[in-house]
Amino acid sequence: ITALKYSSNTYQFYTAIKVGGGTYQYDKPLSVNPEAFDIYRNTFAEFGLGVKTGIDLPVESLGYKGTSTQSGHLLDFSIGQYDTYTPIQLVQYISTIANGGKRLQPYIVQSVGKTSKDGKKIYISYNKKPNVQQVIPWTLAELNVVQTGFYRVVHGTNGWGTAHPLKNVKPSISGKTGTAQTFYYDAEHPNRKHNIELINSTFIGYAPSKNPKLAVAVVFPG
Repeated sequence: ITALKYSSNTYQFYTAIKVGGGTYQYDKPLSVNPEAFDIYRNTFAEFGLGVKTGIDLPVESLGYKGTSTQSGHLLDFSIGQYDTYTPIQLVQYISTIANGGKRLQPYIVQSVGKTSKDGKKIYISYNKKPNVQQVIPWTLAELNVVQTGFYRVVHGTNGWGTAHPLKNVKPSISGKTGTAQTFYYDAEHPNRKHNIELINSTFIGYAPSKNPKLAVAVVFPG
């Protein structure tokens, strides 16, 4: 829970080393089982990361999938800085956590409401039957750990979380921040990497924190 609240890279590194059957020694080479990449990808795919969500659009991207199995890249992978994901995949992921473990196929709607001539809001209900693509095989206790961690990212306890500026927003928000390092590329010279380091800032969340109705993903590239 604390690792989620503070977005701890070190915690995720140790977890990845454990998954890969490796041993950390200071200033020594690290060796992990390459099958750990498959373990991570298969687990992430259960939540919709790295797979097509099935949204009703003519083209859907998978994002980038790394090809190297060097041990250091597993550590990058564990903190979200190796494979990349689309915003709709991020929404499906956070929605799965918010609703208790059901990965639902997303779909496009024309609108969620309209305003009548007298200025009143008319809400339109949609009766599309949800398509459950997968149910996460976890216990309520395991789910509670993740949801509690995401709550404390915003609201904190015994110290602030990485999204604490949102703590007074109503209704209550739970979520996760992300800051991924990247570099500036010159559009006229796409093969030339410049030494201008940038950050892709991301926030995914759901509200209200209890009985959520809305999930969002916000990405600020560079």
